Amino acid sequence: MILSTTDQQSSISLSTQHPTVFVVDGSVEPRRRLVDAVRAWGHLTETFDSAEGFLAAYERARPGCLIVRDTLPGMNVLALLGRLQAKGIWLPVIVVAEQTDVQEAVRTMQKGALTVLTSGNQEQELRDWIRRGFEADNQERQRRTRQREMQRRLARLTPSENEVLELMISGKANKNIARQQAVSLRTVETRRQQVFQKMEADSLAELILMVVEAKIGEGVCEQFELATASRMRID
Repeated sequence: MILSTTDQQSSISLSTQHPTVFVVDGSVEPRRRLVDAVRAWGHLTETFDSAEGFLAAYERARPGCLIVRDTLPGMNVLALLGRLQAKGIWLPVIVVAEQTDVQEAVRTMQKGALTVLTSGNQEQELRDWIRRGFEADNQERQRRTRQREMQRRLARLTPSENEVLELMISGKANKNIARQQAVSLRTVETRRQQVFQKMEADSLAELILMVVEAKIGEGVCEQFELATASRMRID
């Protein structure tokens, strides 16, 4: 059964443990066919007849992916993608277009869409992209969870320990850190030990990657590690 506008608010309280395919389509019959197919594949679905309705009801804690037709009433697809970014909502978006326009498809994907499919695509392709959307959403949620954990660990550090951490990452030796902080070498060693304990890191390399995750994100960790490996050292 297709969810009506009045059903949307009550349905938003469905389980957050299972991914949902959110469908935004202002055309009743195409929306019904799409939802029937998605449900036949075993997925939870929720439908909205406008981008505005989806934005008003969606809770960012809910996993899944979003399917949007490019013939929306009111707010169009590009505007919706912009609003999602502005609100900090990272939800994979599959755009279903009436016709294929390469330049428009590229522009849409540059704005954040996962892919652009045509209405004539085979069902298997849509099934595959829903699966990819679920995987991408799960990976991003894991990344953000880890990022928040690294930020929580960083917040444990005292100002002096945080300064030691920054100097360690920049490659400063303990004696240079002691000189810069105007403290004894033993004090630096103690603060350094506290940094490792509070960050729950076993090596300087791991510590650096934790800081990168907390401040920038996991996506650049590997490149950062390669760029700094030649100058890292443990005092």
